[in-house]
Amino acid sequence: MALGKYVGICKSGKDRREIERDIARKLRGKKPSDRIKISVYHGIRARAEIVQKGFCIFEPEEMRKNIDRALRFFGVDVSKLPPERREMLNTLRSVEVKERAGIIWVTAYPEEACKWAKTNPEHVSLALSIAGIQRDEIERYLERTFGKPLRLTIEVEITKRELYASGLNNIPLHRTCIFPEEIKEACMCL
Repeated sequence: MALGKYVGICKSGKDRREIERDIARKLRGKKPSDRIKISVYHGIRARAEIVQKGFCIFEPEEMRKNIDRALRFFGVDVSKLPPERREMLNTLRSVEVKERAGIIWVTAYPEEACKWAKTNPEHVSLALSIAGIQRDEIERYLERTFGKPLRLTIEVEITKRELYASGLNNIPLHRTCIFPEEIKEACMCL
C-alpha cells in the first residue's frame, strides 16, 4: 500500500450531514459484527514526517514525564497550588493517565480532529490549564515541544456495533499505534 501524503493547510470537506449519510449507507443491511471500512480523523501535534513514520501513543510513564517537564518549564511549584488544583493534578497523573493509555481516539468529523489537535497532547494541556497557565502560552509550548497541530486522515475497519456504541465523534481504536500505510493524508490545522 502506498504511503499517504502531507498536503499543507487543511481544507474543509464534507459537512456533518454528508458524513453521517455516507456512513449510514455503508451500515445499511449490515449485522452488528460486520466490519466496514471508513475514513476517520485524528488530531495530533507532530511533524509532517508522521506520514512516513506513523505514530504510537504515549505510555503512562511517558505521559507523567511530559506533565512534569511542562510544569517545570513554566516554573510551577505544585506544592504551592491551591489544594483542589493539587488534587486535580494528582488525579490526572495517577488515574486519568492510566485510563487514557492504550486507546487512540478518532472522529468521523474532520473539523473536530483539528480542535483536538490544538490541545494535543491533552494530558499536557490539561495539566498546564489546571496549573493556571494561559491558553496562548500552552499552545506555544505544545507547538515548540510536540509540533504543529495536524489532522490525519486514517482508513480503518470497524464494526457496526463499535460505531453504534461510540457514536461518530469519539471512536476508540483499542490499539496504541497507527502505521504509516494507514495514514491517507496529513494536513496542518489553522
